[in-house]
Amino acid sequence: MSVRREKLKSTKRPKIINILYGLAFLIALTDGLAGYVQSSFLINYFGDASMGLLMASAAGLTLLAAAFYPRLIDNLGNFKSSLFAFFIGITATLFISISQDPLIIATAFITRYIVLIMLVVNLDIFLEEQSDDANTGGIRGRYLLAINSAWLCSPLLAGYWVDRFGYVIIYQLGGALLSIAFLLLLSNYKLLHKSYWVQHHQPISWSQVLKSLKRQRNLRLIIISAFCLQIFYGWAVIYVPIYLHSVLGFSWSVLGVMFTVMLLPFVLFQLPAGLAADRLWGEKETLVVGYLLMAGACLLIATTTSTSPWLWGSIMFLSRSGAALAEAMQEVYFYKKVNAKNIGLITLFRQTRSLGWIFAGVIAFFVLKLLPLPYLFYLATVILILNIINLSPLKDTK
Repeated sequence: MSVRREKLKSTKRPKIINILYGLAFLIALTDGLAGYVQSSFLINYFGDASMGLLMASAAGLTLLAAAFYPRLIDNLGNFKSSLFAFFIGITATLFISISQDPLIIATAFITRYIVLIMLVVNLDIFLEEQSDDANTGGIRGRYLLAINSAWLCSPLLAGYWVDRFGYVIIYQLGGALLSIAFLLLLSNYKLLHKSYWVQHHQPISWSQVLKSLKRQRNLRLIIISAFCLQIFYGWAVIYVPIYLHSVLGFSWSVLGVMFTVMLLPFVLFQLPAGLAADRLWGEKETLVVGYLLMAGACLLIATTTSTSPWLWGSIMFLSRSGAALAEAMQEVYFYKKVNAKNIGLITLFRQTRSLGWIFAGVIAFFVLKLLPLPYLFYLATVILILNIINLSPLKDTK
């Protein structure tokens, strides 16, 4: 009987994984459409420096939500909690699209920000149940390919629509995409409603998670590295579009093309890097190369005053080439070291985004009160170089 169940599970696994890739694509497209225009949209309601504090507040409340979200999954199961998160995300996104009140917009923006991150935790749990160590690189590489294909489409579409219809259309479309994802999940109830959490999970003990990290140096180094990557993302996603659009005067149509080229490395490099980590070599060397490329790009952002879209497109491409390699290697390394039972570590790993954006937002607030924007990227260069030094003791999984 157990053999029959295992065969049935193995036949369902590819379909389940493909459904999860589809959900990841829709969530990422929702996030990506707003990702590079939201700072310019929100700046109409909040000042330059205050943007950083808004992002830091969203990230800080995400950490608070992360402490309670596992309990929600305990009570509802991974499937029902995912449906609940989608419903809240749809509602918040539509509020952004119809309100003119800064308080409502800020509240809805923070809620949406939290939900999109919590949904990634849900997908991680679903996906980890379908993964094994021998295929983690390929499965995670394809998962990232689905996400990054959505992000690749986003800037070109967002740039075109914002120039013609304004910012509101982005959130209207975002609500529609989350609704489609909600229906896709609901229609696959029979395949996805049974989750590891429902039968086996014990509540997270964060003290035990931190003690575990203290004992596992390699995981600790990877989590610190992921934190540094999120600091880079926080500053690059919020402040580079503002600088290029508001200071250098690039239109959203031009920026849409530029940002699409910028995101190509996530589609081109992450899957091959994940497969190579499985079959050819370990992760450390590629991880270090990624951070070297990011550090070089941040130095160029800080020192370049040209208004050439070709030059800026090249700098952006270089920055995301490094980020794509670093992100892929961190994902592969981390998920080779954990399994679905390690939800505390998985949640902490995902919350490096929140921690990094809190740090990025607060530091940006103080830096931009005193210094011009380029100094933020001098600081980013220093942080990325320090992270390369941090990674020196890391041991490859191979």
